[in-house]
Amino acid sequence: MSENNKAKEKTIKTAQSDTAQPDAMPITSSKAAPVAKASPGVVYDVASLVAAARSQFKCAPELVATALRLACKETCTLEEAKDIVAKFKERKVK
Repeated sequence: MSENNKAKEKTIKTAQSDTAQPDAMPITSSKAAPVAKASPGVVYDVASLVAAARSQFKCAPELVATALRLACKETCTLEEAKDIVAKFKERKVK
């Protein structure tokens, strides 16, 4: 491999590592990503929270989506979402 090709390959690898996506994406992302060990104050969109339903809330994604919809939330922190989902799970069925 020539020196020029090695330099290009190194540059590409460096550029890829600089643009790597973190595990938990704040709402600035256009793509829903799983929520993992978020720092307090990080705000997520509903799609990200629904995608993480099984791992973070231990329930079906539909339950998380419904709980957040009924709470009129489009964005919230992980802790807020956990409180909303827990209250929704404890609701009495009429």
